[in-house]
Amino acid sequence: MKINKLFVVILVIFLFFTGFALLKRGKWEKYYKNKLDQPPRQIIVDALQLFQTSGQAIDLGCGVGNEAFFLLNHGWHVWAVDSESKAIQLIQNRMDTNAIGKVTAVVANFAEDSTWETLPTVDFIYAAYALPFCKKEQFGKAWAQIKNHLVVNGRFAGHFFGLNYRGFSSKEMEEMTFLKREDVLELLQGFEIEYFQEREEDGLSGTGKSIHSHVFEVIARKKER
Repeated sequence: MKINKLFVVILVIFLFFTGFALLKRGKWEKYYKNKLDQPPRQIIVDALQLFQTSGQAIDLGCGVGNEAFFLLNHGWHVWAVDSESKAIQLIQNRMDTNAIGKVTAVVANFAEDSTWETLPTVDFIYAAYALPFCKKEQFGKAWAQIKNHLVVNGRFAGHFFGLNYRGFSSKEMEEMTFLKREDVLELLQGFEIEYFQEREEDGLSGTGKSIHSHVFEVIARKKER
């Protein structure tokens, strides 16, 4: 009888985590479907105009690869990093570039130090709506790795979430990082800020959910020490 009870407990735990994983996977697949074939975000278009020549770039949280392929088509070599294997599969199956050989697709969590051991020092690091999904205890290390993997005069472009962002459950928010304006500016010490915009508005998430967005959008150039 004790064995049966133990089996039931294990089964319930297994079903809970399996269901959670499927729900998470379904959320990301819906997001990818909505984003596929959309034009690149304006921030990466603006950032590339600041470079005199193409070089090497890392796209953190690359998703379906719209921005990675924008970089490829402008002569860049790109390391496309995402923790979701589905995103990497989509990138590897895309045919809308003649420079597919210049993309290195990596299934990895960029919040982990081991991921950065496989990545080069580059001219440009792009992180669109990716860094906020780092846990608080991982965020500082991830940002330090970004700074260390940029050459002098290299650029960072990306987004940070503000404290007023609403659209995630309490449990989800515990696994994320939200910042004040002063926090973002402190992170950018050692950089020349070339573009900084704080946006706060109601809208829809990538999966069609109603949200109140509070985002800091940044382009910054790494200065010499």
